[in-house]
Amino acid sequence: MRLRIEEITLVGTSRTIRFEPGMNAIVGSMSGGKTATVSCLRALLGADVSVVPELRGRTIAGTVLVGDRRFRIVRPLVTTANAMVEIAEVDGRGEVWRLPASQLQAGYDETFRDWWRNVLRLPRLRVPRAPNDDRSPLVPVTISDYLMYCVLRQKEIDSSVFGTPDNYSKNIKRKYVFEILYGLYDPEAAGLRDRLREVTTELAARSLERIRVQRIVGKVLELHSGRMLSARIDGLTNAEIAARMGVGTATVKTHVASALAKTGARDRPQAVIAVYELGFITPG
Repeated sequence: MRLRIEEITLVGTSRTIRFEPGMNAIVGSMSGGKTATVSCLRALLGADVSVVPELRGRTIAGTVLVGDRRFRIVRPLVTTANAMVEIAEVDGRGEVWRLPASQLQAGYDETFRDWWRNVLRLPRLRVPRAPNDDRSPLVPVTISDYLMYCVLRQKEIDSSVFGTPDNYSKNIKRKYVFEILYGLYDPEAAGLRDRLREVTTELAARSLERIRVQRIVGKVLELHSGRMLSARIDGLTNAEIAARMGVGTATVKTHVASALAKTGARDRPQAVIAVYELGFITPG
């Protein structure tokens, strides 16, 4: 779907800029308003509002051509996520919209950003934050990502277009944007990768939980063995310990043998010292 900005106006003034088909260059003096114009154009295309102080609170109106449909968009230059944006189709079906800028509100089924993505027929996708690491967190491809090449400041041409190896500020979603726009991105394969990520994450979590449980069980069994050894040192027979703890005599023998092996005790005096050192018995 082809998009073209035809004009943009600062409401309440006579300041209107018209654009020709193809690439347009905004030129002028250092204080000629080039940065302000770029910020307004980006806001018109659904980006966050980030304008010079003198434009904050003002309103812009722009005309855009999407395919064969023409729309008039009016947006206040405020950072509030639920600020309302007015959209009206010029001629054609004559549809109108009044949508929150970027945060969905009760009673609305889309935002201004969603509207842009829908009218341009762009897919709703999430991609890895780091293109070369499938385990990195998934982040959404926003309308700003899709349209990031439509309006560029001079210093961004390298970082957002060419992305040279020594450029650390390049937009890492560029790879996905080109694949999506040129039909090279396979949503089904991406869905399978997402599911694989979920399964891998779940297995890793379960593995950690298993290790944690094994450690807890080991500590419990170690304490259990120690208590049985302590009782044995106190002069109780294996049968008496089994009756007191509600287990079989064979179980008592196993735990006592295990505790003796861990303490390295060879006789009763060494076992007494070991159970005190390990904290199975507190001196009273």
